Amino acid sequence: MTQDKSVLIEEFKQYVLDHPEFIETNKEKSLQDLFEEWHLFKDEEKPSSASELPFLDVLKKFNVQDLQQHLMQLGSVLGSVQEVMAPFKQQQQPPTQPEPPRQRSIFSLGDD
Repeated sequence: MTQDKSVLIEEFKQYVLDHPEFIETNKEKSLQDLFEEWHLFKDEEKPSSASELPFLDVLKKFNVQDLQQHLMQLGSVLGSVQEVMAPFKQQQQPPTQPEPPRQRSIFSLGDD
């Protein structure tokens, strides 16, 4: 069992040396957390580029409740802006006049 742990540790060290962006994009995490994450996902398909790593990190930090609260606040703000803008929008629109009824021509060919 101890040998298995030492092999894993060596593999992790090599991975960190080969992929320095792994540490750079996860600076707030401890080495223990990074090791556990690596151990869980080491056999899965690796990202195709280093640019995908920050995106994955953002997804891990994603809090649905915070997002919902922010969206509700945004909806409230937009509703308030619409209420404020409504009188100005009504003043800018020219009054529409109904079109006078058209007189039908007796020479109309399309209505036969």
